[in-house]
Amino acid sequence: MGYHQRPVLGVNLGRLGFLAALQPEQLDALQRRWLATPWVIDGVHVSVDDVDRHFERATAAGATISREPEDLPFGRLYSAADLEGHRWMFMQPSA
Repeated sequence: MGYHQRPVLGVNLGRLGFLAALQPEQLDALQRRWLATPWVIDGVHVSVDDVDRHFERATAAGATISREPEDLPFGRLYSAADLEGHRWMFMQPSA
């Protein structure tokens, strides 16, 4: 907190830079927007050797899949939430 007691939250709102000054009444709407995206922006990224096998095991264990496996220029990935709601992105890097 600074001199004016205005918290600064590190957020990328699609502009150059990552800091944005938010009013308290804006936070709820922004949190809903973060949670609606299939990209993991508040979780953990993990590299795996076989993303499809990992996806099958995660699904069988009850993970909530937020993004099905897909091929992207940098690798094959999927996103999921564990049983406690923590969000994860698993990726098999391109060879």
